[in-house]
Amino acid sequence: MTPALSAHAPIIIATLGALCVGLGAWIFAISVRLSKLTRGGRAESLDETLGQVDADILALKDFARRADAGLKLADRRLRGTIRGVHARTFAAFQGLESGGQSGAVALVSEEGNGVIVSTLHSRDRVNVFTKPVENGQCPLPLSDEEQDALAKACEACRF
Repeated sequence: MTPALSAHAPIIIATLGALCVGLGAWIFAISVRLSKLTRGGRAESLDETLGQVDADILALKDFARRADAGLKLADRRLRGTIRGVHARTFAAFQGLESGGQSGAVALVSEEGNGVIVSTLHSRDRVNVFTKPVENGQCPLPLSDEEQDALAKACEACRF
């Protein structure tokens, strides 16, 4: 050994020893992390875990697809249900004491289809009339009260 090398030998040995201790600690830390990852010390458990996660993801994607289809079906069905309702009472015959017991009720779906039910109350009888509603319009003539009830019921369906 040369004198220059022998003078630096303790420093080189100490550096190499510290490097070995550092590498040993790093290998130990990686070993602990790997054993946590494989859970149980078997490398196969990592593959099993990843396989289960993959199967769960596929099941969730299938559930999301079916849920989306179900929600679209429910949305289509709900558009045809009664969503807008407005009732209006009025005195049908001016000068008579009907007490405002006559009325018009409009029942419409989100698509604007439905019916208007009107009643005319007089002293000795009550007449009930129905008129169809298609796309927010009635093909038959409407009274002011029926038009008001229809307009407000259609407005209630607009979000």
